[in-house]
Amino acid sequence: METDASSASAETSWPLGLRVLATSFTLEGLGPQGHADLARDWSRCVRETADPYAVPVPLHDRGGEEPVDLGGTLAAELTRHAVERLTGQALMMHAAGLCDDQGRVLALVGHSGAGKSSAARALCTRSFGYVTDETVAVDELGRVLPYPKPLSLGRDPATGRKVQIGPDALGLRTCPSQLSLARIVLLERSSAGQHARLELVPLDEAVVALVPHTSSLTALDEPLQTLCRVIDACGGVFRLTYAEIEDAEDVLLALLADTSTTPADWQPERVTTEVDDMRWALRDGKVRQRPAQDAVQIGDDVLLMVDSVPVRLSGIGTTLWRASSAAATLDDLERATTEAHGAHPQARELVNAAVVELCDAGALGHHSPLIVADVLAGRANIG
Repeated sequence: METDASSASAETSWPLGLRVLATSFTLEGLGPQGHADLARDWSRCVRETADPYAVPVPLHDRGGEEPVDLGGTLAAELTRHAVERLTGQALMMHAAGLCDDQGRVLALVGHSGAGKSSAARALCTRSFGYVTDETVAVDELGRVLPYPKPLSLGRDPATGRKVQIGPDALGLRTCPSQLSLARIVLLERSSAGQHARLELVPLDEAVVALVPHTSSLTALDEPLQTLCRVIDACGGVFRLTYAEIEDAEDVLLALLADTSTTPADWQPERVTTEVDDMRWALRDGKVRQRPAQDAVQIGDDVLLMVDSVPVRLSGIGTTLWRASSAAATLDDLERATTEAHGAHPQARELVNAAVVELCDAGALGHHSPLIVADVLAGRANIG
């Protein structure tokens, strides 16, 4: 038999279902006011609460006695959970997403405070549909997962909490149900008085610039190749320099309307992937490639993904790294460098300095050779 207490609890429970990226959540423990506020602010993410696969999120609405931050803290928590569930399945960029009437998405990429939310608010009232102000997630087919969350627009001076305002309250335009990534733009604020302008970023610079603005990139099997393929499909990465984002509206509209793409000059590069703790039975003084998760050749240069960090090799660095694929002595590397770049009176010094630099970057490994007598006598550390 149901008690009065359990009956009262059921009557005051107002669960709310939300769809965040590809994850369903059920917010539990809300009172009527909390439910109404969240349903208003998250209106474009609201889903049925009967989803058996939804992730439960317990909340506690205490009737105003102790205000609960159902704004910025909740948004951050839901985003974190959703990103974790997409890890290894999608390319995720910290970006605002805007789209046209055909569902072609423009990703405005930038660090926290770069103006992504302000750009979404300003540009999605007239010309663009609102996709997100937080994370643009792209699957292997180039489809974008919508995330029309409340916009983070500054902080409340009284509480210091992020102010979250729903897209409906701001009058932002909606999007088609099917979305695909069409363009990627890096945001860069400039001094007042300058006209908004776009410039195409060289592919190697674009990859290096985008990596810090991604989530769980190295969980993908081929992070650098995936990034290059997405960039290629979008016709490159553009940098938008602007003073006021409203002044960039026509420039961005024209960019999104242009469907032309020009493939970049890149290709996969073979890497050493086996884990190597550098403990050779007897160190032989040779230089070896260290393990890397992925690598691409862009023009004459090579980009490596080493410990979640992109390492760019060019000139003599590329030559030395390739020549070390099967282990090489310093004499071998000097010969390879001379063959590729010509003779130089200080060739050995340049090779030595470059090897040290590449070892510091984690691209190469090199240890001085050990003397057998020292090893047998226990005078040498081979670890």
